[in-house]
Amino acid sequence: MNRLISISLLLLISWSLNAQGLKGFKLQNGLSVFVWEDTTKTDIFGMVSVKAGSINDPQNYTGLAHYLEHLMFKGTDFIGALEWHKEDSIYNAIIEKYNARSKSDNEEQRRAIDLEINDLTVQQASISLQDEFMMLIEGIGGTDLNAGTSYDYTTYYNTFPKSQLLKWLELYSTRFINPVFRGFQNELETVYEEYNMYQDNQNIKLQYLLFSEAFQETPYSRPVIGYGEHLKNPNMAQLIDFYNTYYVPDNMALILVGDIKTEEIANVVNKKFSRISGIKTQDTTYLSNTYNNGREKVSITGGFVPQVVMVYNGVPQNHKDTYTLEVALQLLSNSNNTGLLDKLVLQGDLMYAISDLYNFKYNGKIFINAIPAYDYSQRRFESHKHVEKLLSEQISKLVNEEYEEWLLESVKNNMIRTFDRKLETSKGKAQVVSQIFINERGLDNIFEYSEIVRSINSDDVKRVIEKYVNENYLAIQVDEGKIENNEFFVEKHDFPKTMNHPNATKSMYSHYVERINATDEVENTVSFEQIETRKINEKSKLFYYPNPENNIFTMTIQYNVGELDIPELDMAVQLMNGAGVMAAFKPQEFRDELAKLNAKINYSSDDEHVYVSVEGLEDKLESICNLMTRQILMPELDEKQVSNIKGRAYQSQIIEREDYDYQFDALKEYIMFGEESKYINRLNEEDIFNLIISDLTGAFQKATDYNAQIHYVGKLPCDEVHEVLSVNLPLKKTEKVNDKPKSRTLKAYQENSVFFVANREANQSRIFFYCLGDTFNTELMPDIYAFNQYFSGGFNGLIMKEIRGKHAMAYHAEGKFDIPDYAGYSFYFNGFVGTQSDKTVNALDTYMSLIRHMPSQEYRMDEIRNYIALSLEADQPNFRKMTKYYEDLKNKGFDKSLEREVVPAVENMSFSDLLDFYENNLKNKPIAIGIIGNPKEIDVDLLKVFGNVERVSLNKIIK
Repeated sequence: MNRLISISLLLLISWSLNAQGLKGFKLQNGLSVFVWEDTTKTDIFGMVSVKAGSINDPQNYTGLAHYLEHLMFKGTDFIGALEWHKEDSIYNAIIEKYNARSKSDNEEQRRAIDLEINDLTVQQASISLQDEFMMLIEGIGGTDLNAGTSYDYTTYYNTFPKSQLLKWLELYSTRFINPVFRGFQNELETVYEEYNMYQDNQNIKLQYLLFSEAFQETPYSRPVIGYGEHLKNPNMAQLIDFYNTYYVPDNMALILVGDIKTEEIANVVNKKFSRISGIKTQDTTYLSNTYNNGREKVSITGGFVPQVVMVYNGVPQNHKDTYTLEVALQLLSNSNNTGLLDKLVLQGDLMYAISDLYNFKYNGKIFINAIPAYDYSQRRFESHKHVEKLLSEQISKLVNEEYEEWLLESVKNNMIRTFDRKLETSKGKAQVVSQIFINERGLDNIFEYSEIVRSINSDDVKRVIEKYVNENYLAIQVDEGKIENNEFFVEKHDFPKTMNHPNATKSMYSHYVERINATDEVENTVSFEQIETRKINEKSKLFYYPNPENNIFTMTIQYNVGELDIPELDMAVQLMNGAGVMAAFKPQEFRDELAKLNAKINYSSDDEHVYVSVEGLEDKLESICNLMTRQILMPELDEKQVSNIKGRAYQSQIIEREDYDYQFDALKEYIMFGEESKYINRLNEEDIFNLIISDLTGAFQKATDYNAQIHYVGKLPCDEVHEVLSVNLPLKKTEKVNDKPKSRTLKAYQENSVFFVANREANQSRIFFYCLGDTFNTELMPDIYAFNQYFSGGFNGLIMKEIRGKHAMAYHAEGKFDIPDYAGYSFYFNGFVGTQSDKTVNALDTYMSLIRHMPSQEYRMDEIRNYIALSLEADQPNFRKMTKYYEDLKNKGFDKSLEREVVPAVENMSFSDLLDFYENNLKNKPIAIGIIGNPKEIDVDLLKVFGNVERVSLNKIIK
């Protein structure tokens, strides 16, 4: 023990980093460790980052990095191993079979090998538990369990209670020692499902096209998920070689954020993560592509609307010009809407415009893109040529320094405020540290960020614009139209179903983990004691919570009326986001004044509320509120803005009929609300055409006649905040009271019903399940929590285990009861499966079998109780959301935190109680099913077994 202590101390000293709670050291095997000590957090966010992403994929085996991310959840020769001495030989045989398969071009021979692999996979599944890692993470109350693959890196992470830190360190270190890629055959199908899901997403496909042009002849031009032709030809040996090459300690970092003492865990971290072995190979050099031949033009088809994308040479992440370029580009567009391009949008000269720096580890490009203005009366867009001219003119202004000095200062202040907001969450801190590690930048980039950004001046901006945003660029003209599906579509396999070992079985490793003691058992319930409430006037109330992080305040004014009462609000809030102040500030001048105060104001609405969201520094609170109040009471608008907003609304309704996501959402709305669907009960094209400014300003002013809740988070004492807000908020003495805003009525069904919408271009079917429940009351909450965890609890729930894990029918599937915003309304079952079109009927049959004949696994009840208690301990609302969380609970009928409401009841719940809830609320209830899929691949007559089938046209669900 003494030896380990001395090693840890030496390592801590050798790194010599200890700034604002962030400490780091490097293990002797080369693995980097970062611990961000934050006593304000009630949970811990843990992440392992690996310098290995899709750019490391072999050119003829793209997609390996992403495949590997999926398979890193399948255990090791300890995790999930029941009889490794037997499984080892089967596993090696599977590897050899995939080697043979990849070398064959004969489809019949491949088919025969696939069947042999399936037989071996069934054997392996009978003596292993491929989901045990996920079960063990769930067993320690882990939430947000996930991973992600990007171009330069892969990350693995989740949140967990601080009492479970020792178990988490054991699990996350062991998962990187001798991983076993169990269920490889099934997981291939899952990746195919993910791939086909992207093929149905026009925006993602357009992004692929743009990157293939912008980063041509570099690995960044390839989609992270890989090319279809490579996905069809998997090779496990290549995957194992990828792991052995890149998943080595020098390429890895452990990142922990939360209430941790580094010196108390350094020994354990050293002991556990020093077991990971491997020697880093020489870094590969990835060349950048550059534009040196003046303006080059490319035309592509694939947008819902036309676009112009001007791509310039950029810099990689760790380049000295990165921050200067970011500042320069924000002078063109920024979240305050004060940039040179933002002005064109506010004036109605463009529908949309943005400038962005896509910089990766080895390559970077500047994207400046815009959507032309739409002439609503002429029903046409401006030309590509006109848009490119407008963009070039604004770029020239940067070179000629035709902008005011305050704009540069406001841009820098905005960047600093945004960065500080990111560091408010544990996940945000971890992501910042991860990017520093991946891109090999100095840690001073975190704590000296403000100074670095503030030091950038107009000369620096001029220099980088002249150097990078010059005559050498690629002009991509995007025309409206569908992107052809020229990639593959995977047909379902008809292999025998793989067997799972009896679920109650645990490996010896699992028993070992269970014996690891919790670090410290603490009472960690949400406390509302710091919430203060004050009346602003007789009918509106202030909810206050202190900010423990920085001097940035946030405030949301929530008016108790929404689009269900005032349909024009959706467009009215868009107009308010571009408003000025009558007789004082033109729209752009108002944005400029706000930016000078380093503040943001945003207007939005939904069915039930209108929101005014404000963010800024507290020393400017009174000035910001005063400016906002003048805008709300006396907005200045112009006809060009109204025309632009009409154009957006018109285009949005066109896109809804073309976009798969909108179509599916419209089907769900139709099933749940019928004629009250937001795609049906809304302003039609004639209504929009006839709208004038006074209609929209009148709609917004009408909303401000209602009472409001003001949610405020900041450092100033509540009394001072109350004094400022009482004088400076736009609240009226004659407010209308609406404590329970209008809500739509959920539709009830008397029989099983299937609604089918045909989409002949779909690769995947999207399936929605709906069942209306009874009136919600707080006593039902423990039952709903327990059932949701049992039926659809992450990877260990029945749905994901059956539909994804066992049958590989979907990338994502879920099913749970949703509760209403207010007590006294109905709760309902909400389910989803996305599956290949030719698997639709099989997926439906499997899902409905789970609903009608839910498997009884009583042994899971202890796991569910433990998970709910620990996950609620870890899942505390961020301080920015505390007052809203508090008010939402009150609206639902709770008078204390969910942990205190749910955990004691679940601890006393039996499995028969869970079954009773299921039988009373789901088992024999009418189910409404919505399907959007390709009728060429689906026999609609086979759907009749699931209920009365109605073929529904898009015209019926989108008006």
